[in-house]
Amino acid sequence: MASSGTKLPAIPPIPSNTDPQLKTYLNAVDEALKVRLGRVGDPKDRAITVRELIDSGLAENFLEEPFNPNAGTPPNTFVPIDGLVDLAVPPDVTSLAGAGTFQKIILSWDLAQFGNFAFTEVWRHTSNDLGSAIRIDTTRAQVWSDTVDFNSNFYYWVRHVSTSNIVGQFAGAINVTTSKITDANADTVISAGAIDAAEIKAGAVTTDKITASAITADKIATSAVTTAKIQAGAITAASAILADSSITDAKISNLSATKILASSLDVASKGVLGSAGNIAAGTGQISQSTNSTGNVNKFFATSGSLTEYLTSVPYHLNSAGNSLSEVATVTFTTTSRSKQYVFLAHHGVNGVFDGDEEKVIVITICDSSGTPLSGSTGGTFQYVSGAAANDIFTLAHQITLATSTTFIAKMYAGTKNATIAADLGLSTSSLRISGVLMVFGLGL
Repeated sequence: MASSGTKLPAIPPIPSNTDPQLKTYLNAVDEALKVRLGRVGDPKDRAITVRELIDSGLAENFLEEPFNPNAGTPPNTFVPIDGLVDLAVPPDVTSLAGAGTFQKIILSWDLAQFGNFAFTEVWRHTSNDLGSAIRIDTTRAQVWSDTVDFNSNFYYWVRHVSTSNIVGQFAGAINVTTSKITDANADTVISAGAIDAAEIKAGAVTTDKITASAITADKIATSAVTTAKIQAGAITAASAILADSSITDAKISNLSATKILASSLDVASKGVLGSAGNIAAGTGQISQSTNSTGNVNKFFATSGSLTEYLTSVPYHLNSAGNSLSEVATVTFTTTSRSKQYVFLAHHGVNGVFDGDEEKVIVITICDSSGTPLSGSTGGTFQYVSGAAANDIFTLAHQITLATSTTFIAKMYAGTKNATIAADLGLSTSSLRISGVLMVFGLGL
């Protein structure tokens, strides 16, 4: 229960005729007394009386020498009451660490282990200057996070505070920097759909801010590019907007005559899809002036049967390496698209056939060096026995060849038991094989 205290008199004003220096001194004393009496200034700065300590229960009443609180032997005189206030300084913060992400700084420390722990203060500043730092938070946890901007740098200090409002020593400073957005981490920082059209200022995205090839087909929404959004005449062959081979069959649903401008389609020396394509041709002939009677042969080196040439590819060579005579040749290069190629050989013989003649025509496909290809790709043949002299025959061969490669097609021929003809319009009677070798395909 509060007891009535001594009533203090009012402090009179300083007389007006006081010496100026003395008046200054008295003004200072007057203000100091009023602050300590709690009459001016912050109430927290006023003096506490012994009576207030006793009345509040924070101290026991003294029994001897009332005006000397240090006299006597406790507990007979004025002493604090045991156990009410723990004035111990909290222990230091240990294992302080920090880490920065994009917009977060995480601090951690060891768990506070003292009985009257109240909280831990967190102080921050942009430089290593504790005197200028401010307290930004308090926490009872041992892990704390701060939300800041990208590429931010801060210094942090922390200290424990007890329930008696006794503060410990600062730990720190610890310096932490958050990450900044770069090309390498933009996809991680900015989630899909986070930036939409409403968040981009009109006119902010200009041509110089878009890197080459940055806008690809997968980044353009379906039906986003309409005719109204394409400037008239912007897409031309010369503008290089259309990449090579970008318009494929799958992208053309219907190409009719009304969609082709007059004189705009030049098909000279061009292959047309759905047709045989371009045609390359080679013509030639071979002749001899000696009759081949009985076992005499024309246009091949051995005296045996023509069939010995037809056992395996290449058909114009026999097992001894002897060759039929070459009639015609065509050199061509395939395109970058894998397509089939067709070879046609038309051939005839001028001479006299009496029924025992044999004739063979061969198509051989070689690489650019003249080496025949292997297997069924390498060629085909036609063998005729007992045909009329003026019969014209056609031999066909269809294969798929490697892209962007040069090949040589050759036509070979040979006869047996054929007789020369005297009415061929030649200066000397001869036996003659004439032929045309044609190659059908794109890019020829």
